[in-house]
Amino acid sequence: TLIADRQTQLMLTTAYQEYLFYGGEEAWEDLIQNVQPGFESEDDEEDEVDDEQNKNTTRRLLQPRHSSSSLQSLLSYPSTHSKNSDMEQQSEQHKPERKLPFAWTSELKRRLQESSNASALSGCDLSFYDSAIMTYIPRLWPTWSLTTNDPSSTALEPSILRDLCIAEENTQAFLEQEGLCFGGCDNGHCLPPYSLVFYARMALDDGFSLTCDEIADAWGNLQTTTEESWQECVETLKETYTPNEDALPDNCPFGFYPTLVQANFDETAKTIYTSTIFATNESVVDDLYLNSDAFDRGSGQIEGAYDTQYEDFINIYLDDSLGRDMSLALGSAVVVSVAIMIHTRSPLITGVGLLQIVLSFPLSYFIYKLIAGLDFFPFLNFIGIFVVFALGAGDIFVAIDKWKNARISFPGHTYSTEYVAAVALPDAASAMFLTTITTAIAFFATAICPVAPIKMFAIFCGLLILFDYIMNVLLVFPALCIYDKAMMAREKKRNRHGCGNSCWMCCVSWSCCGLCSMRKGHHMHDLEEGLDDGVTASRFIKTQSREFELAQEEEARAKASFIQKVMLGFYGILHKLRWILFVICVA
Repeated sequence: TLIADRQTQLMLTTAYQEYLFYGGEEAWEDLIQNVQPGFESEDDEEDEVDDEQNKNTTRRLLQPRHSSSSLQSLLSYPSTHSKNSDMEQQSEQHKPERKLPFAWTSELKRRLQESSNASALSGCDLSFYDSAIMTYIPRLWPTWSLTTNDPSSTALEPSILRDLCIAEENTQAFLEQEGLCFGGCDNGHCLPPYSLVFYARMALDDGFSLTCDEIADAWGNLQTTTEESWQECVETLKETYTPNEDALPDNCPFGFYPTLVQANFDETAKTIYTSTIFATNESVVDDLYLNSDAFDRGSGQIEGAYDTQYEDFINIYLDDSLGRDMSLALGSAVVVSVAIMIHTRSPLITGVGLLQIVLSFPLSYFIYKLIAGLDFFPFLNFIGIFVVFALGAGDIFVAIDKWKNARISFPGHTYSTEYVAAVALPDAASAMFLTTITTAIAFFATAICPVAPIKMFAIFCGLLILFDYIMNVLLVFPALCIYDKAMMAREKKRNRHGCGNSCWMCCVSWSCCGLCSMRKGHHMHDLEEGLDDGVTASRFIKTQSREFELAQEEEARAKASFIQKVMLGFYGILHKLRWILFVICVA
């Protein structure tokens, strides 16, 4: 009994979850105190007055909701979220009614009963057209737009309605062929999609038996009156709508639902946008996406874009695209690694540089998730790997070049590693800080975008850039000191036949491998014999070359050369014409 009671409570809360969400304490009290339609016990039906307490507490579901396959069961049984008149009499206060997409009138019942005898709806499970079922569960839900530029055009025109009907029929035929829709109709077909065409079929006599051309011919007499009634309905809906209920106003015609028109229909009585809801299940969303190219997207007057109401197609496309982009990101990591290795010729610096880039991810996520409390982490954030690899590699190059320039200015046999670090690293840190902070601010400024994935992407990329800079200072700078000390020690231990016991330092720099292969008699080795310990021939040549360049620069300051005059004159012309060139480039 306890298990049965708990299951019954679960069924009630599931059936009335929206009512409980919006109804507050009164909704909970209603479900506790009053027997809901369909949950009466057999004893209640036999003797409704014998035991009032038993009537209000028994919760036995005598017939499953939306389980019938006929029109009569739909007409005689309330929807999942509906509150019928019997229950309203039992409640102390009136509860919002959850209507179908149609104003559930006797006229509508009569028309559907007449249509149920037609081949299109015979035996079909019409419970699909319950708003709770039709609109809440993911469905194939294309949006249609007029392609004409005529401002007087509307989707309710007979010719456009005909094109929409043909497109829907072609798509419906493909869905039925692939088994992607449902309906349970006697003729084996799926339920007709809900759209302007469905509304027209309901408004016309024997509409479900008409062809698209016949619908267009007969619709002209109803277009004006339909537009007027819809305009009043939309205007009243905007005035009376509240988030606590989705019931349509009483002046809305049967068969109308807001998804048929655009938002300003009450002002223009025209709509260039409309939509169609196909009877598909959530389980086939992936198959629908894979076959979306086969769907009919309309003729020259109307064009359709297919997706579900929850944009599942976009999410699947993004997942596929981002998966491919991640493989490109791995490729970019390989390219960056090779570039750093070629530039530095040091496995040590390359490894530490990649480590500082990789560590920026968990550190950024720590701030993003635990400190900032941002729970939404779109897969788009992983695209930040392109950004951080590019900027991270750039910071590494800046630090290495600053160190190399400082070491050339202060040769190793005279200046220690500590002295070079004191000169080069502050200079490198300040240069990298300017590029880092400007790029990070640009990303953080993008966070004002109201689109959640873009906002989160901007914040995460900004954090990646900041932590990449911090890791560069904390890891790459010490690695450069280790690199320089190792190189100084290697030069002191070298001998005429190669590196000897210093070849293990190839993990620090590949250049030692070249020195290991040198043999007596090479001109570079001969040149190194005349140098002091700690100074290589290449460094000696670089030092001499730099001194020569400095001398040339001093001479150039006194008197510019011919080529310098030409370049300066050319720059002057560009400077004077800069705005004209700018306008030409923009144009």
